[in-house]
Amino acid sequence: MQFELFGPLPTEFLNYVRTISVAFDGTRWRFDATGTQQRFEQPEAYRASRIHDRFTSEMLERYCQALGVDVFNPEAYGPEAILTESQVPLAPDGRVMTLREAQAWLGITPDGPSEPPG
Repeated sequence: MQFELFGPLPTEFLNYVRTISVAFDGTRWRFDATGTQQRFEQPEAYRASRIHDRFTSEMLERYCQALGVDVFNPEAYGPEAILTESQVPLAPDGRVMTLREAQAWLGITPDGPSEPPG
């Protein structure tokens, strides 16, 4: 889960104003929050004992709504947008794989069609 807020003025890195993320890095869960805390944030949640509870999809939705973005409403994106959803399961043991290993695990043929089916 990741939230990135960019601003019009240069910052230390690529005009980022605020970033908040919870991610599994292959071995453990990580929580990161950098930049200027925004008035709509719920910083008390960032101290949750379970790392993946520190920034949830519900929080992401509230943060985006505070900025006027209806992030989970497909109708809000207009006719040229597409919504993708991945149903790819994580490796059961959280192991790190090479691209070829991941392709084999997912049944992807590297020389297969360049266009997605359907």
